[in-house]
Amino acid sequence: MPRSDALADFITQVGIGITDAFAPGQPGHAVAHRMRHALDTVPAQPGGPANPPCTLPLACRHLDTALGLARAAGPAPLRAWAEAFATVAPSLHWVRSQRRGTEAFHQGHANTEIVGPAGLEQRSDVVLGASLLAPGVVYPDHDHPPEEIYLVLSAGDWFNRQRGWYTPGAGGAVHHPPGIVHAMRSGTTPLLAIWCLWPGP
Repeated sequence: MPRSDALADFITQVGIGITDAFAPGQPGHAVAHRMRHALDTVPAQPGGPANPPCTLPLACRHLDTALGLARAAGPAPLRAWAEAFATVAPSLHWVRSQRRGTEAFHQGHANTEIVGPAGLEQRSDVVLGASLLAPGVVYPDHDHPPEEIYLVLSAGDWFNRQRGWYTPGAGGAVHHPPGIVHAMRSGTTPLLAIWCLWPGP
């Protein structure tokens, strides 16, 4: 199934964002370029979409607010990410994480896979998605083998075992090495972030 114009533009904007975020020599630079190269390469026979559109009302009701915050934040790249995300949003299938957490976490967060085994474009070499947190929600400590990069659309705080809690700000980027324990939390406004996992070699 060929990429729609909306999906192709979203993938292009994310690829530019992740590679522009990390200078040569910085942690995250090498994997960002591997991710972008993979995303720029359309599989010969991509499957998709894997699931019909679906929202989780208690969390997803905050999506428009989060996108509005991103559009208003200022930097042109951030506005481009927000606009590209908004074009694919009607097609997304949002789910809850199965990780342990509080009731506030389970009711107040939503994840979606856009490229990957459960995505609009089905593939396994790279996984691209997004997470949305309602205000005042903590996404609890977790870890996973794939290296990961986030592009932050609306502000929140991030944690990893090397840095503790820190705030990259809207338009910032976050890099997680393989296996590191990490978490994130929203403040008084919803947190929206695009993430990319690199399970490949």
